[in-house]
Amino acid sequence: MNLIKRLSKFGNVPFSRGSMLSMLGGVAPADFLELLRVKIENLDVKSAKSDVIRFVPDPSVLDIWSVDYFRQLSEHIRFT
Repeated sequence: MNLIKRLSKFGNVPFSRGSMLSMLGGVAPADFLELLRVKIENLDVKSAKSDVIRFVPDPSVLDIWSVDYFRQLSEHIRFT
């Protein structure tokens, strides 16, 4: 399943290939991945969880969240 389809399953937010590309604003894939890597490495997981927990029916699903978890997820991003 491609990234756009995966993202569209979260929060029922519709993504189309064009909208995703426009959100990236012409950033090269390598540059995007580097920016993402830096963001993930500096992520305050506890703060991120506290930001979203009120929107999640079962907070235990956030137990998996960690810097390593998001690093592994980012390794699956593919650009088409």
